[in-house]
Amino acid sequence: MTERLTIGISADFKTDAAGRLEPVLAELVDPLPHVVYDYFAASGSGPNGRYVTPADIAPFDAVLALGDRFTADSFSGDDRLAAIARWGVGYDAIDVDACTRARPACHVAVDAARRPVAEAVVTLVLALAKCLPEKDRIVRTALGPAQPPSPSVCAAGLSAWSAWATSAQRSSACSHPSTLAASSPTIPTLRLPSPPNSA
Repeated sequence: MTERLTIGISADFKTDAAGRLEPVLAELVDPLPHVVYDYFAASGSGPNGRYVTPADIAPFDAVLALGDRFTADSFSGDDRLAAIARWGVGYDAIDVDACTRARPACHVAVDAARRPVAEAVVTLVLALAKCLPEKDRIVRTALGPAQPPSPSVCAAGLSAWSAWATSAQRSSACSHPSTLAASSPTIPTLRLPSPPNSA
């Protein structure tokens, strides 16, 4: 008979991410006869808020946690717990040293935020390059027709964009130069150098 793997899922999924996990469980876990799961609520309470206690996770081989905290008090030393997987990218809710001493492996979903963070960075760089903060201030304070933005703000944005674009181009397989045109008459068009020939 195959031994069952029992997964504990933090109950905050039901409130803080309602409807997000259920389709994943239905597709990936429910078809597996040797894997079962159940929800648990963090019952510990301390000065920094609620945390998971050893009794909360005692029945589980692995835990999938959203925001519940794991402190040094979460591990009793004789836990059957083999892994804690965070539905997120950081270890901020887990006392990693205590977890290391107790021996369950910690996992995070690094790829979950990689693309959104990259998109946010590019968005902010483009906002600076196009002097969006100054244009926004002009509109919000009803100063009338748009006045030429200060070269320093545009230059900061274009400098950041140029550094990022140059780095991206050098790391890509492109062999042709790229051109980045600025809308400000005070900043000249930037021509990015071609990456060095690898041949």
